[in-house]
Parts: sequence; C-alpha cells; structure tokens
Amino acid sequence: MKRTLGDDMPYKTLGAYRREARKPPEKHSPVYKAWRNRKRDSTQFEKWKDIIGTNNMPETLEKFQRMKYNNAKQFEEFSDYEFSVRNGRISPLVSFGLFKRTKLEIDKNIVGLKAANGVVATNQSKHFLERALGSVEKRRSGVPVDDIARIVQYGKVSPSNSDVTVDKITLDGVGRVTINKETGMLIQVNPKKEKK
Repeated sequence: MKRTLGDDMPYKTLGAYRREARKPPEKHSPVYKAWRNRKRDSTQFEKWKDIIGTNNMPETLEKFQRMKYNNAKQFEEFSDYEFSVRNGRISPLVSFGLFKRTKLEIDKNIVGLKAANGVVATNQSKHFLERALGSVEKRRSGVPVDDIARIVQYGKVSPSNSDVTVDKITLDGVGRVTINKETGMLIQVNPKKEKK
C-alpha cells in the first residue's frame, strides 16, 4: 500500500481511501449545496438561459452554482434581473451588466439626496429600477439617472391621491418620481412630456 500511495498516506488501505473520497462534502457548505442541488440547478440554469439569453448567463453550470452558493448578494441581483425579464418589466436586450450598473448609479447618485419634499431618499424599489430602465415590450421609455436626480431635487411636490404616505415629485418635460414620505423609498419613476 505504501509503495502505491506513498509514505505520507493517512489511510491504511486503498478501500479506506476510496470510502473517504466518496463521502459527500461537509453539510451546509457551499460545495455540499452545489453537489446536492446539481440536477435542480442544472434545470434552473437551462431555463434561465432561455429566458435571459446565453450572453447574460455565466458560461458554465459550475460558475452559476459558485455565484448562487458563494455570493448571495450578486445572486439576489441576478434573480431580480431574471424575474424582471421573465415578466416583461425590462427587455431581454438590457444586459445584466447594464442592470447592475444602473442600480449602482442610482444608489450612488440619487440615494442620499434630499428630495424636494424634504425627505432623504434612502433606497430604491425593484419597480423603480425597472421603470428607470424602461421596457420595449410595454412601450415604456426609461429615464436617465441624471434626469431622475433633477426631478427628485427640483420637482414640484404633490400628494398621492391613493396613499397618504406617498408624494409625487414632478418636473415638467422631464418626468415624475414617487417617493414614500415615511421611509424615503423611491417607488417609481415615469418619463413625462412637456405640458402644452
């Protein structure tokens, strides 16, 4: 045995080595989850590839599983992206990279701004991001982040007709942003045409 496997081999027999090698990875580890869920993840991988396109997916199932089990934040963003494309809220022509960049740009340039109603924008809803990107299927234009910042800071404030906790901030010719007065959550953004 030592001649075959070497002097530093911790197993007394080849059978002991094989039994140890066949053991599944430690439970609750990312490697174990990937090993245990490989068939289900493979089905999900193929389905998502059909929905969002091969260009937006990781190249291999292994890379998909690595993201899923080792990077929860990125996988949550990726799941949000897939959900938005699958439900027609954004176009499949919008890449995952553009989706992430726009989300980051809104977080960086708009979250933290003091809105025209005096409320500080604290976060963005998924719906807000979808509306900022727009949708070809819904024939809805997106709104550039610079325009959103102008609306939030300099728009005219009016209360929502349906919810007392929400204000609409409108800038003629640019668009309208809806913000929750209590939480600072950016709820929705719409492009708007100039009044005539």
